[in-house]
Amino acid sequence: MRSKDEEKLISIISVAIGGLGFSCVFVFGAPMSESDWVWARNLAPFVIWAGIALLLFYVFLFVGNSKIAKAIGGQLASQITFAAVAWLIYVLASVEAASTLNKTFGVDAKAFPIAHEVLTFLHMFVFGEPVFVVLLVWGLVTVIYYAATGGSGKNGSIPTLIFACSGSVIGLVSLAAINFTLEENTLDKKAYFIARALDFNDNLNCPGNPLSGHGVFLGPSQARILYDELPLQLDWSQAVYANAKELENLKMPKHLSIIECD
Repeated sequence: MRSKDEEKLISIISVAIGGLGFSCVFVFGAPMSESDWVWARNLAPFVIWAGIALLLFYVFLFVGNSKIAKAIGGQLASQITFAAVAWLIYVLASVEAASTLNKTFGVDAKAFPIAHEVLTFLHMFVFGEPVFVVLLVWGLVTVIYYAATGGSGKNGSIPTLIFACSGSVIGLVSLAAINFTLEENTLDKKAYFIARALDFNDNLNCPGNPLSGHGVFLGPSQARILYDELPLQLDWSQAVYANAKELENLKMPKHLSIIECD
């Protein structure tokens, strides 16, 4: 059984982790990916991945250290339950990411291993919408409860209020991101631009066919190339944050050629 001081310390640490993750993903990630400074664009992927990791860690802390834990049988039970749900979301997101790549390019998603990882996290974000709803609702309920009763009815707890507020803010912004930048009709386009930036190679060695564009080698023999003549239009991190209107102005090939190499 933790003391009140320990619970306050955990709340403060959780808020710090959540705030840092939130800042990396929503405050710094997008501007850095679109910056005119090369060093900022190069650093953007590391900032985004660090932010995602911190936000995932924060969600575990939020579930385990809020009243959600007591409602479903304690901290350990709540974290085990959340871990099981997170694993299910990951599996579903991985399958959906592979399906999106297959539909976009018409070839096996195994040809785009890096893009598949990025798209898996994007689909996890989308499938995790109920988790963010819980963060938002539970945070608001807790804020209202503490504001009305002073916590237990005896002493108010500022760290607990801040902890609940952080869940509300992160839940609200995450839901906004899901509904405005990760709409279902934009994910196919994002799949193209993410794979184009991460998995297509501009240094093609295809005997019998001198190629000046970009391509991905297909199959175990690596004797065929999925070929794209269009220049790179977006970095992968820019594609992640792009909304439907921004993607409308970008060109996508209607059909990609498969080139046979001698």
